[in-house]
Amino acid sequence: KAACYRLKEDCGLDYEPTQIVVASGAKHSVYIALMALCNPGDEVVIAAPYWVSYSEMVKQAGAVPVIVAATEEADFKITAEQLDAAITDNTKVFMLNSPSNPTGMVYTRAELEAVPAVKASDVGFEAIAEVCCRRNVYVIADEIYCNLVYDNNEFVSFASLSEDAKNRTILVNGVSKSYAMTGWRIGYSASNPALAKVMANYLSHSTSAPSTISQHAAITALTGPQEDMQVMKEAFEKRRDHLVERMNRIE
Repeated sequence: KAACYRLKEDCGLDYEPTQIVVASGAKHSVYIALMALCNPGDEVVIAAPYWVSYSEMVKQAGAVPVIVAATEEADFKITAEQLDAAITDNTKVFMLNSPSNPTGMVYTRAELEAVPAVKASDVGFEAIAEVCCRRNVYVIADEIYCNLVYDNNEFVSFASLSEDAKNRTILVNGVSKSYAMTGWRIGYSASNPALAKVMANYLSHSTSAPSTISQHAAITALTGPQEDMQVMKEAFEKRRDHLVERMNRIE
């Protein structure tokens, strides 16, 4: 219920408690999602640079990581065209990490969701969500850094783009980044009811529930005042600006 409340407050998303699966960290949630979705030989598209565990978790699920390079010139983002080209008949999942670890990039709404043509003569462009829906690919949206967005950029949750996008998304979040509760090991996923049931079953037969004490602490974080998080974010942004300015002085 606390996770549902937070997703509604922060992203405008409506989920029932039965659609939430609470695990031992967001990392655990990503792993469970891959284990629930992937059969041996399935392919999972990952944009590089990527968080080190993504490709290893894909392999643990018996699937094949397909790495798509995002360049510095493109702000470490892949395009919808790159994603489309990487998808084959074996593709099951696209791993989306925005805001990203390690690059810090954030996909814009336009990059995720195409702007509709105003006139018939306008040439539209395809966006990432359209590719995933058209090619029938699941999206594991790792949104653990959703509250640590700087420079007044907008965070857009992938599941908020459309009902189709929401239905094929396994949204992953937790308390480690926004609330500096890394060691408490509480992550959660939100997905369609059928997927949530499979993931809950997998969790039940592997690790069972995460620590009850940690769950109660996470409830307080998710439902309590959020002002301290903003103070922390402002401090992080100030430190980042200082580091970037100093590093860019280096020849």
